[in-house]
Amino acid sequence: MIFNLDFEKSIIGCLLLGKTEYLHQLDETDFSQENFRLTLKAMKELDKYNKPIDVLSVSDKLPNVSSALKFLTDCTNEVPTTANSDYYFQNLKEYSARRKLQKAAHEILEKVDKVVDVATLKAEALKSVDIPLKTGKGRPHDFKSILGDTLEKIDNDSRNQTDNRLITGFYDLDKLIAGLHTEEMTILAARPGKGKTAFSINILKNLAQKGIKSALISREMSTTQIMNRFLSNAVPIDSNKLRIPKTLTEADNIKLANAVSFMGDWNIEINDEVATLQEIRAYARELKSKDKLEVLVIDYLQLCRTSNRTESRRQEIEEISRGFKELCMELSIPVIVLSQLSRDNAKAGRPPELTDLRESGSIEQDADNVIFLHIDKNEDENADNVKTQVIVAKQRNGPTGYINLIWLKKTFRYVNIEK
Repeated sequence: MIFNLDFEKSIIGCLLLGKTEYLHQLDETDFSQENFRLTLKAMKELDKYNKPIDVLSVSDKLPNVSSALKFLTDCTNEVPTTANSDYYFQNLKEYSARRKLQKAAHEILEKVDKVVDVATLKAEALKSVDIPLKTGKGRPHDFKSILGDTLEKIDNDSRNQTDNRLITGFYDLDKLIAGLHTEEMTILAARPGKGKTAFSINILKNLAQKGIKSALISREMSTTQIMNRFLSNAVPIDSNKLRIPKTLTEADNIKLANAVSFMGDWNIEINDEVATLQEIRAYARELKSKDKLEVLVIDYLQLCRTSNRTESRRQEIEEISRGFKELCMELSIPVIVLSQLSRDNAKAGRPPELTDLRESGSIEQDADNVIFLHIDKNEDENADNVKTQVIVAKQRNGPTGYINLIWLKKTFRYVNIEK
């Protein structure tokens, strides 16, 4: 069995010595032996009723008080200093994750010969290894520590005003939303054919030019189709020529050849294979663990599925939406999720509203930001250049409003309107 009793003793000792910020990040399965699991359970019960957590109070909650007192005292003696508590915590979680993966692997092996359907086996395997990725130290919960960390972040950001790595590249939009933000899920919604994918590709291109590592998961287009859009946007070149290569001129071919020199180093992963929430989560965690993910785009929500059984499509969308929000919190990255709109606003010819988000009100609830793309009914949608409203309908930590961009449809490009 995979475990390390020194780390288990040390983290219990740290909890007893006042490092209770780790208490709710631990569960009983993080410990290999029953005495540690019972101790954690007793601590959580004391915390629930706002009672002190120390050697005496915890031992009083355990079955054999005298032996419990000695066990808890030994745990505190194991800790030379609580300054190393995060090191103990991370190592404890590492051993816990390895045990869970080992158990999951045994369960999967047992099912290989019993489950006939490969898709079902794959779904069950992903579900069994769906273990959150720990990417940093346990966060403080006390007001003073959070205040200090927040002020430090504000100070660091203010010193780097000219180096905001997560700005979208659309300056009017960046004035409104201050770029993308870690731990925030943004819903980008529009009716079909209004440029959702093109807009997200523009953002990824602008971020890639600054060295940002990102991933685009597409459930609508193949990797080749997506790459054609990147080429059309970046070169730039008429997208229709890429569909009919015989129409390319010598000048076009030179442009495409030169594209390798400036696009080849872009750190963008494009994946058209992962389909379920569980597969997307596993893929994103893998990229994050390899330091290859700073921004994630998912195209689009209504084409995603979950391997869990749900009673209705609405419940499935709710689970997926909540799962994507939890993923951006877990990995501490911005997640942009493209979404369809209902037909109501198209029929009425009006700008979209939050109630137009298709299939579930939970999308609006889970999202930190909701951005709509809207083309006014008076605009000629068949024109090559179309003025598009980018409407920030919800921003949990900022104002709402809208800006205008020009959509160059032949090259899938959005450009700022010069003033």
